[in-house]
Amino acid sequence: MARAWLKFAGALALLAAPAGAVFAQVHAPTITVDAPPELFTGAEGGRFVHRASGYAFPDKLADMPRRKFFVYAPDDVQVNYTLNGGGNGDAWVDVFVYPAQRSVKDEAKAVEAELVRNFGGTPVAVQPPLPPSAKGAVGKWFEGKLRGRPMTTAYVIVKRGHWYILARGSSPVEAGSAGLERLQAAIVTIDWRWDGKDGGVTAASARTAIH
Repeated sequence: MARAWLKFAGALALLAAPAGAVFAQVHAPTITVDAPPELFTGAEGGRFVHRASGYAFPDKLADMPRRKFFVYAPDDVQVNYTLNGGGNGDAWVDVFVYPAQRSVKDEAKAVEAELVRNFGGTPVAVQPPLPPSAKGAVGKWFEGKLRGRPMTTAYVIVKRGHWYILARGSSPVEAGSAGLERLQAAIVTIDWRWDGKDGGVTAASARTAIH
């Protein structure tokens, strides 16, 4: 069973800490700069389509380029987006796609519990709106600290067919309002309208994928 909520502490640490940081709560994923060809296939516009789900990861979210691929299992993947590397004082966003095995509300509760436990997160006073295209989404913004480093972090999750799409993004305090604006713009840009019905794809069908 995919458990993306257990990856939060490790994913934050990996991006915000020096090289060599390891995941504290889950086995370290396979991390690559290039899309593993056995799990992704290229599509028009620089997108990479996850073969198991059919979900297409774009080359950019707003002005954040795609940086890394994290593979926990063939059907459980994460793609990182950031302008300057995430650990360099700038905001970043991770997009997870993994099997949905319970309601989105129950999954969101687990995500929030991990944020509170590992991030010391407390909800921000004024919550930004959820992305307009994310029908049925659950999400929230938090303030907290990672290894003493103040940050704002947010998550948005939807259930599409038999899959979750989960975005988790963070912006360190030194990034200021520009970092928060960049983070929100990237989250809005995610393809939340995908219906989860594409299923697995072949290299031929990926060339004409529309998502």
